[in-house]
Amino acid sequence: MTMRKLTRVVNATPTTDGAGVKISRIAGFSVPDLEPFLMLDEIKSADRNDFVAGFPDHPHRGIETLTYMKQGGFEHRDHLGHVGSIRSGGAQWMSAGRGIIHSETPLPEAQAMHGFQIWINLPGKDKLKPAEWLDAQPETIPELTTAGGKLRAVTGHWTVNGQSMTSPLTSLTQEASLLDVELSAGEEVILDTNGQHQLAVFVYKGRLDSTIGLQRQQLGIFGPGTQLHLTAGDSGLGALVLSGQPIGEPVAHYGPFVMNTTEELQQAMHDYQTGQLTG
Repeated sequence: MTMRKLTRVVNATPTTDGAGVKISRIAGFSVPDLEPFLMLDEIKSADRNDFVAGFPDHPHRGIETLTYMKQGGFEHRDHLGHVGSIRSGGAQWMSAGRGIIHSETPLPEAQAMHGFQIWINLPGKDKLKPAEWLDAQPETIPELTTAGGKLRAVTGHWTVNGQSMTSPLTSLTQEASLLDVELSAGEEVILDTNGQHQLAVFVYKGRLDSTIGLQRQQLGIFGPGTQLHLTAGDSGLGALVLSGQPIGEPVAHYGPFVMNTTEELQQAMHDYQTGQLTG
């Protein structure tokens, strides 16, 4: 077993998206040590005015999105006819492939909101595949309760303190996994990690121990290894652990489109403008 060590820290930046929704963003386009993850958005507010307008119809091509809600929820609608609600504790994996046009609207009963959307890159061979959509309700996501915490395997397979958890949400195309970790002050967990995957930790509450010093709204990128030790700071810890298979291809990005070349980006924009994005 080789322990992973923190190599770099990225601070989230406050911004808005959709119809003025307030979010905090980690952008990692063309960042080799974060592959296959491209971006992480956190939405957290107790004021419905910060998110009520939601994300009206918008397109994507060339990526997958993973949405995970801890509080509140959104209704998803897309051009394929999918309609589904992501409520507190649930998750949705969407593969845009060749193209999808969708909207995300806050649920009427959601007076507060806390959730995340992660963009995951697709390899060039899969960027024009048909779009797919899959969700998991909160009661289907595996949980592991320890003496001082709770862990949820949102997507993929995880081994925590020697115990295995496998989510019903497995990768639609690109291999990527997400674990939600909540620990009381001073508590520790040990994760076995895929040595071929890159790994990052985003802190959404408290602090990762004083040795590492990762704080709220910071993303820590960890080096190679097969094991990760997480210890909560003196105010506890809430964190997302991201593990994914790097792709190693050029990234060309513009707005909601992520391709390999500028020419492919121009084609995506042309297809959207002429009503040909989705097939």
